[in-house]
Amino acid sequence: LKTYLVLGELYQQEKEYQKAIEMYKKAFQRSPESWYAANNLAFLLCEFSDSKKDIYRALNLAEKTQRLHPNETIIMDTLGWIHYKLRNYDQSLQLLRKSLAQNPENSITNYHLGAVLYQIGKMNEAKIHLKRAIKSNENFICKEEAAELFERLS
Repeated sequence: LKTYLVLGELYQQEKEYQKAIEMYKKAFQRSPESWYAANNLAFLLCEFSDSKKDIYRALNLAEKTQRLHPNETIIMDTLGWIHYKLRNYDQSLQLLRKSLAQNPENSITNYHLGAVLYQIGKMNEAKIHLKRAIKSNENFICKEEAAELFERLS
């Protein structure tokens, strides 16, 4: 299990997302109780697949994972982002706000919340969260998109 998780993380860092997905799939198949593997698999399926089937698979996986670990902020973020991709903005907003309340400096959650706020027309609040996301030293997936969205609002 650990080998697949480490390989998944390495592929993710190298932006080889399809390979990362395969590693997280293998990790999850070996250990279905691994919330970390399930969460990362759900996030990458949602982020890097154009298939509605994969997004709904990600949703199913994230919902099951959240039921088992309801207070895990990373899972709330993933589930919130999946709802964003499905245009369920109210559910997305609720999950992302809850995640951020517990971990206010999380860069990717700030980006995700900023994107949702942008979609629902709350531009000033969106700018605050996007700025937090892009000003961090953390190099997260979609940091460029966060910067582009922030620029659009400035």
